[in-house]
Amino acid sequence: MEYGRGMKLLWLTLVLAASVVSGRAWNAQTARAFATKTDLANISTALKLFDDDCGRYPTTAEGLDSLFHRPPNVPPEKWHGAYLTGVRTPGDPWDHPYVYRCPGVHNTNTFDLYSCGPDGKSAGEGDDPDDINNWNPASPLVRVESHYVTGGRAIIYGLGAVVILLFLAIQSGRQPRKYEEKWNG
Repeated sequence: MEYGRGMKLLWLTLVLAASVVSGRAWNAQTARAFATKTDLANISTALKLFDDDCGRYPTTAEGLDSLFHRPPNVPPEKWHGAYLTGVRTPGDPWDHPYVYRCPGVHNTNTFDLYSCGPDGKSAGEGDDPDDINNWNPASPLVRVESHYVTGGRAIIYGLGAVVILLFLAIQSGRQPRKYEEKWNG
């Protein structure tokens, strides 16, 4: 069944209202934690490509910079980088550098890669509750959100979004007025 634009906007309105009223609206900290997990996966993929080409992972001393620039002890014919786009090693969404160790303390055959989270500090070498790492899929162990949008504000935001989207849905499904037909051909 093919839905018109008005019906699509109506469905979008209902989905948005349900998510906002349920109190699960994302905030900036949630988005940063999600972006960090994505960054860790992308950097891990680049490190695996480096390993495929060079026969080893970069050492801790070579660091993540070796994904952009050939380390001196890697023959030019083996290094096929840059393995990440950009000109420098990326930082986490809180503007802190990612921590890389090879061999890893937790991943002894490969590498440890982690973000120190919002506070930029890690007393436990990647095991703090707010650290996000590549050896524990459950990290961070605490929510890094400062707050959810809940309660009365969520209802007000939800109702405002519903009114706006319903207005757009009605406008997109209406018949053109006579003067609009005249101008549009």
